[in-house]
Amino acid sequence: MPPAATSAAATASCRAISTILHHLLLQHGRHVQELDTRLTAHPNQFYRIGSGELTDSLTFEHITEQGPELVAFFAERRNAIIELKSKNIHIEGLSGLNHKRRTVVSWSLNAEAVRQSDEGVSATIAERLEAAREMQAAGYRLGFHFDPMIFYAEWREGYRETIDQIFRVIKPESIAWMSLGACVTRRRSTK
Repeated sequence: MPPAATSAAATASCRAISTILHHLLLQHGRHVQELDTRLTAHPNQFYRIGSGELTDSLTFEHITEQGPELVAFFAERRNAIIELKSKNIHIEGLSGLNHKRRTVVSWSLNAEAVRQSDEGVSATIAERLEAAREMQAAGYRLGFHFDPMIFYAEWREGYRETIDQIFRVIKPESIAWMSLGACVTRRRSTK
């Protein structure tokens, strides 16, 4: 790609990110208020709020710094917990918070070979597990998601190594849950 096209693409990408961040910051307060209304209206209903299913909960955390507010919000709720799911390691703002174990910090994991081929510049498996170890030390419960699992020639060895890495670093009692995703598809629009 010629330098001018690269520059134009980079500018467009920066504008898109700026728009997303602006939306996140403006909408955040409204969403927390809506959650508060729902949780207060249904005190006997338990809610597990999962974030990071379609995006990465912590990608912009080092910029938006919304994590501490969410952790504090859920720490005061008897009937809800939140899961912050990520492929990165932007956890600095979560250390030292009084989370009352109402926040589960989770990582999407894969075999390292799959991470290298399919996950771009995301944190390595070792970096994610080091971040998980830090969150474990801060008293958080942890989650790990193999989603989607990818079949490739050495898949058994690759996933076995990732699982072995988890248990070399993380105490089993710190793990709230683990999940396996076999296939993720998108529905095609009929329009």
